[in-house]
Amino acid sequence: SRRFGPALLAESWRPPFRKASRNSVMRNSFIIGVMAALASGLAMFLARAFFNAPTVPEALIDLVTALMPLSWFSFFLDRLQHWAKPLTLASISTAMLLAGGALGVLWQWVHARVLPRRLASAETRLRHLTARDHWLFSGALSVAVWFLGMAVLLPIAGKGFFGSRSGLDVPISWLAYSLVYGA
Repeated sequence: SRRFGPALLAESWRPPFRKASRNSVMRNSFIIGVMAALASGLAMFLARAFFNAPTVPEALIDLVTALMPLSWFSFFLDRLQHWAKPLTLASISTAMLLAGGALGVLWQWVHARVLPRRLASAETRLRHLTARDHWLFSGALSVAVWFLGMAVLLPIAGKGFFGSRSGLDVPISWLAYSLVYGA
């Protein structure tokens, strides 16, 4: 049963199936996480430009300056002068991109290792998850990151638990940024 014509041509042009290596999956997950963090950062700065909503780097700049030793702070301020704040914001933004990549790797690890084990039947695996399951998992990760920021980062930065000293716009805008990242 040899194939001729279009069936043979279609079969010959099919790329060979290769299982993705673990490193390539992690690298792709990191890149996707960085891209999601870029989208979230774009949403942040658009919200800042149009609605004057506070951004995450602006809130974290207080945390960085509070944790930095005074001698370092004066050294950098003397050397960088008016460039100190923009460079600090840029470095915090870069750290956020790297954290977004790390969250992408964590998402992939949990999605591939933990989630299939939690499913009810043994024969159901990751490929059988529906799109709804993927969106629910992404939303849960986004809300977890938002809650971590509200309960840990903002109190350390002096903004109060859930940004209570900054007003209602902080938790709402941060939730929007987290959901953009998760989408």
